[in-house]
Amino acid sequence: MATKILELNVDFKEQSKAGDTGSFSLQPLERGYGTTLGNAMRRVLLTSIPGAAITHVKIDGVQHEFSTISGVKEDVADIIMNLKKVRFRLMDNEPDKITLSL
Repeated sequence: MATKILELNVDFKEQSKAGDTGSFSLQPLERGYGTTLGNAMRRVLLTSIPGAAITHVKIDGVQHEFSTISGVKEDVADIIMNLKKVRFRLMDNEPDKITLSL
């Protein structure tokens, strides 16, 4: 059985002067390979983004995200959506656990 070797034409274009945006082009690819390579590249690039985010929320007396809290205008789903907008900056590369009690 003969092995077929693909010759790929790889093209990279930097789209910003800051060097934080670019475009990759790989061709020709057989059907389905673009999705496979694109997903792998997306996962690698997303793990390389520095930053921190809220991953867990626990509210006393709340059973699930569709509950309401007496005396609070927003329901729990709205509160969680607002918490997703909170941005943090870590000064080191080590993971940290932060607990906030209100």
